[in-house]
Amino acid sequence: MKLVWIDESKATAEALKDGFLSLARQGPFELCWVFLSGHGWVDETSAGFLVQPDGTGVDLPLLHANTLDQLLSEITAERTILVLDCCLAEGVVRRMPFFTALGPSVARLYVASSREQQRTWEDDGVQHGVFSAHLLDLLNNGSAAQLGARKTQLDVDAELFPTLCEQVPLYVLEHKNGAHQEPVKGGVSSSAVTLPVASAARRVRDRTALGTAIRRLRQIMTGLAVGAVALLLLTYTLVYYIEPGATGVLIVRHGTRWLTHNTDQQRGRGARERVRSAVAEVLGVIATARVDRGFAPLDPSDRMLLRHLAAIGYGDVINQALSHVPTERGARVAARPVAGMTIVVGSGPWLVALAEYGRTRELPAHDVELLREHVADPALRDLLVPALVRQEGVEPVKTAVGSWVARLAALRLDARARGVEQAIIASALAARPRTAFDLLLERLRTARADTREPELRIALGAIIVEAQIGRARGCLDPTNYARKCTLPAF
Repeated sequence: MKLVWIDESKATAEALKDGFLSLARQGPFELCWVFLSGHGWVDETSAGFLVQPDGTGVDLPLLHANTLDQLLSEITAERTILVLDCCLAEGVVRRMPFFTALGPSVARLYVASSREQQRTWEDDGVQHGVFSAHLLDLLNNGSAAQLGARKTQLDVDAELFPTLCEQVPLYVLEHKNGAHQEPVKGGVSSSAVTLPVASAARRVRDRTALGTAIRRLRQIMTGLAVGAVALLLLTYTLVYYIEPGATGVLIVRHGTRWLTHNTDQQRGRGARERVRSAVAEVLGVIATARVDRGFAPLDPSDRMLLRHLAAIGYGDVINQALSHVPTERGARVAARPVAGMTIVVGSGPWLVALAEYGRTRELPAHDVELLREHVADPALRDLLVPALVRQEGVEPVKTAVGSWVARLAALRLDARARGVEQAIIASALAARPRTAFDLLLERLRTARADTREPELRIALGAIIVEAQIGRARGCLDPTNYARKCTLPAF
């Protein structure tokens, strides 16, 4: 027996050629077995087996299919078998004319680990490529469920390859999240080709189609169950609802009613009306707070803004809420919460009211900072950003891009603050007149191409995309921006 073994670290194209030529000089052979394991390469112009680079760095380090074909032709053997274990393996061997004619040989066969469009998988459980592990296991033991009794020799066509074709796809399907890997055999022969089998213990367990299907179904069901639990936890964390307590206290709870089973019916008749009245009281308290802070009384346009709030979830209480709005400075809400009732409410309505006010008026610096702190909340973002755009003012076209880039560059290590700036800049850009929008967009592209800082490139690219999406959805008027579109979350 003649053996040529080439270490992976030394497997250059020249080393492989020398190995083939060494075999050719030692022939003829009864059986020539060539096993190549590594990485394959197939594209429109070339196909081959990736090897170690030779140091020239000129071309892709590749043992081309036609070169491999020529090297095999140099070896004189009655039976030649090529085993190729790499990604896209079929795409390499199908370009080799060596396997289309017998010539003076009895058999010229190949076994490829995968089809031309498929990956060849490795697995820590078998400490090999999946294909190689199953091939070695068969040659070391000679037993498999579909073979019946243990074999001392394996027929390549009738036993070895059919077993690989069944076991390899099942293993990959089960262990690689439903991926596909299907071995391929080809070539020509005038008689059966058999291979000897050793007497070693099996390492890879046999699989059946039914058993694999059951295990995959169990994996899918487990994944769905984990996803459902995660969704329930997310809902419980991010979603809130208000309900009256047994003594009339309004309570803000996590989750939804169907999750906690705290329904209006369980709390008694009239609970929904008490909630409606209490929310109206909250909006009235917001209006009073505005007056106490020195804001101007609500005018007709402010009433229109409150009606806009109705469109985003306060529709059934808006008329009742308007009756609580003070009409002159120093006025107080006419009605008070019922004695013994406590109103528990988050910051959402207060922020919405502040943002609606900031869409048409200047806000103090601390109020602007308050809005910025909550922009990352997806439930409030579309309502807060227009107000922040109004507070920023209109940057001159000549200096806008430089100012934006400087603001983003200063926040390189603060992803949250950079996300806020990104949202404001994209909104401001989307609201520009068409001529200015196109000019600024082009300057942003130039600035992105010029910068070498990866995080800044990502931020500028996101602004370009978000602004174009906003523009395409009709976000042209800063005062109507939140009503017309929603930019992608950052």
